[in-house]
Amino acid sequence: MRNCRLIAIAAATTLAATLFLITTQQAAAQAPSHTKVRVSDVDPELQRLLTQAQQAIDKNDYATAIQIYSDAATKYPTNATIHFQLGWAYTALNDSENAAVHYRRATELDPKMDAAFVNLGLALIDKHPAEAIAPLRKAIELHRGPLPTYLLGMALEKTGDIPGAIEEFRNALELDSSNADIHLALARALLQTQHYEEAEKEFRTAIALRSDSAPAHYGLAESLLEQKKNEAAADELATYLQSSPKDALARIKRASILTDLGKNEEALAELDQAATVRPESPETLKLRSLVYFRLKRYDLSVAALQKLETAAPGDTDIHARLGHVLLDKKDYPGAVKELVIAFRADPRQNDVLHDLLLAEYLGGNYSAALALLDEIGKRETLAITSVYIRASCYDKLGRKQEAIDAYRKFLELNDGKTNDEYFVSAERVRILERELKEKKK
Repeated sequence: MRNCRLIAIAAATTLAATLFLITTQQAAAQAPSHTKVRVSDVDPELQRLLTQAQQAIDKNDYATAIQIYSDAATKYPTNATIHFQLGWAYTALNDSENAAVHYRRATELDPKMDAAFVNLGLALIDKHPAEAIAPLRKAIELHRGPLPTYLLGMALEKTGDIPGAIEEFRNALELDSSNADIHLALARALLQTQHYEEAEKEFRTAIALRSDSAPAHYGLAESLLEQKKNEAAADELATYLQSSPKDALARIKRASILTDLGKNEEALAELDQAATVRPESPETLKLRSLVYFRLKRYDLSVAALQKLETAAPGDTDIHARLGHVLLDKKDYPGAVKELVIAFRADPRQNDVLHDLLLAEYLGGNYSAALALLDEIGKRETLAITSVYIRASCYDKLGRKQEAIDAYRKFLELNDGKTNDEYFVSAERVRILERELKEKKK
């Protein structure tokens, strides 16, 4: 589990080897208690030291508690409880390394102290997950409970054994099926192994148990997205963002989904929100430009791409995008300029070649358009629209017989479909044939 840490510990009594109640960011399960030590079993001096340490703990003065427990450990080196309490005090100070040393010593002194094995595993799980596996397995052997089983699953997940982690999470759910954190952990593991439908089910169960779980809503969105359920994924991200409004990356992800769904105004709103949290990345600027383009706000689309050009001067895709926007803006000379740059940077880009053809044709540069048609024809079979453009170019250049032949080819390929190009072609054939006849007279 990411950022595993102890966030709640209930102090044990001074005369107890009781396991402190441990929860993590994703664990609500509670470990079993260890047998308490009777007052009559405790040396008066040890009792005094434990009482002083407890008083320090009650004041959250863990440094003093550590000093007292350390003195007690020196005087009573075989007392497992003292080392357990020392481990907990170090844990309270987020010193997992020293905590592990004393939890391990407690397990050596009392091999049946299941609480010490659980805490040792938890102290190791973040930085040394592979080392956490053995003590957690021992804890389960001593007392099969949901917490050590769940923690074992987390340790296995951290070491890359996702199938093993899934097995342990399922085992933990057999012991506590109403634990939202375990369902969430299982869902995330299933997501990693591409079991998207199963992951979706577990995320939904986690949400049913804890409706305000932001990680569950985000995970559900990811599982839905992988299943191409984009509308539902966008809704889940919206729910997630209600509790995590500063998550710019989630907003950008939702904006991308909304763009694919054609909800461009909503996508733009998400991008604007994200921009208040963090500077826009090149990919975000590309997305913003695309949204503006689809909203026909061409000047803003160009501005976003020009900003992107400053941020990523080596990205040749920017020129292709600029050319495409300028083409729709009917700035044909500007489009040609950008598209030529893009094509020279990568002559394999057929899409750029097609945009360049339209920019030259619509800009009235018919000779250049014909040359581009020849180049495209070498790469692929010309589409019927390209055949019409060729005929029109010949016509505009006064190359009448070539225009007639090209128009006729277009009419043949058009297969009787009565669109605007069909009527123009039929009419131009009649006119051009009449003109040629009159010229021969």
